[in-house]
Amino acid sequence: MTSKIREYQSFLYILGAAIGVVLFVLTSNELIFKSSALPGLSSLGNWGYWVFTLGLVMMIAFFYLYYRLLSDTKKFETLINSESKNTFSKNLRELDRISKKLGPRYVTELKETKEKWKLR
Repeated sequence: MTSKIREYQSFLYILGAAIGVVLFVLTSNELIFKSSALPGLSSLGNWGYWVFTLGLVMMIAFFYLYYRLLSDTKKFETLINSESKNTFSKNLRELDRISKKLGPRYVTELKETKEKWKLR
């Protein structure tokens, strides 16, 4: 991912999950429940099962990616705000990996914290 996309990755993951949920709900209504409360997708024809599968896969994948993003962010914040230089220096490699994954703002924050603790 480029650095511009990394700034908006949480929004993109939520948007992808929402699209997956909508596809899943609409196609499951069409294929399984047949309720008149939701709009029908009868124009899908035989493609209904493929759209159902696509919606399910998108929903699971994007919720997982968003969960991983939140857990990495929480771990980064916990480690970078630790009061112990030893804890910070032991987890420096992992902090580098996480900051590159999360984007330029986190890389800058890591550099500032390294300067604060006078590490490399």
